[in-house]
Amino acid sequence: MLLVGVGVLLVLALAAGLLFLRQRDRADEAARTAQTRQLASDSALALEEDPERSILLALEAVDVSRSAGEPALPEALGALQTAVQTSRVVLRRDDGAFVVDASPDGALVASRSLEPATAIIWNAVTGEMLGALTDPGQAEVWDLGFSPDGHLLAVTYAVAEANGTSPVVVVWDPATGEQVSRIFGPDGAYGSPTFSPDGRLLAAANDEGRVMVWDLASTAERSSFAPESRAGSIEFLPDGQFPRGHPAVARASRVLLAGRS
Repeated sequence: MLLVGVGVLLVLALAAGLLFLRQRDRADEAARTAQTRQLASDSALALEEDPERSILLALEAVDVSRSAGEPALPEALGALQTAVQTSRVVLRRDDGAFVVDASPDGALVASRSLEPATAIIWNAVTGEMLGALTDPGQAEVWDLGFSPDGHLLAVTYAVAEANGTSPVVVVWDPATGEQVSRIFGPDGAYGSPTFSPDGRLLAAANDEGRVMVWDLASTAERSSFAPESRAGSIEFLPDGQFPRGHPAVARASRVLLAGRS
């Protein structure tokens, strides 16, 4: 009889323990739900004055549920989506088309104009047109790219007849609209203008896939080569001496590194 009583007490104790754990889990879940909804509400309140804080609060709301192994609440996901969409920076212009690049600090945007021989500099925040860059040679703008410090803009052109009067690349000062360098080369359409990390060299690829590298100070050609695979975008190695795919790199490493496509 004593053993039966002890067994009953053990069962009751176990049931009470399970009930306690279940109630605690429900209380924890309710607390997480309340915290998530509060964070989502705070995110909505911060939306107009501080969009970045709004995104952080929404992310925290999502993390409260996911850190407990639960799916994020719809309120948290909705707050995050709204915060991200509100904080987007959108620049729409009808008079800029085709190729586009932004300065590293995000202050300027350059694009080819609807006038094929002209590139345009924009204020990335206000959308104001700051200047139009047109080379006297009137060749068609083919591509463009900012230097690592944002102080220079290289514009490449499609030159049908390289007779010495039309450069294939013009390096501009985007702040003043003045030409810094005029670079000549074989005829063709040149794209992917890329500065070396130190800004002393410039590389571009023509429509035959050949990569040309010039010294900006002298505008002299430093080298040219055809990567194993056709050059798409161009990337300098960290030391800034050669673009990827250059034969000198291949000889040094015994591996031919093709330009990225």
